[in-house]
Amino acid sequence: MAQPILGHGNLQPASAAGLASLELDSSLDQYVQIRIFKIIVIGDSNVGKTCLTFRFCGGTFPDKTEATIGVDFREKTVEIEGEKIKIKLVLLEEHPSNDSFFICLGYLMPVTHSVGIVFSGPL
Repeated sequence: MAQPILGHGNLQPASAAGLASLELDSSLDQYVQIRIFKIIVIGDSNVGKTCLTFRFCGGTFPDKTEATIGVDFREKTVEIEGEKIKIKLVLLEEHPSNDSFFICLGYLMPVTHSVGIVFSGPL
């Protein structure tokens, strides 16, 4: 006697076609498109861009950091209302004499969804 397959409405006898459809359903999960959001994080040296993004992506602040020279990248996948979203962060150190900052910004702005500005004000 055939074994019943549970989970797709009514009980159905197990067959090669039934098992193939179950395998197909579970294999489609790996091909689901994940939405990607790109965010640029800019600011002067020593304002905390690396620490903030490290905390966002990893859950803790780093014990020790070194100065970011030019560009740094981080990413995190989050789930919002059942949808997986990948957030890609690009850290740019802004410095008046840093021509590469403006070159990178020019290339990244058209494909960026948001910009975060990190700064330190007077205490």
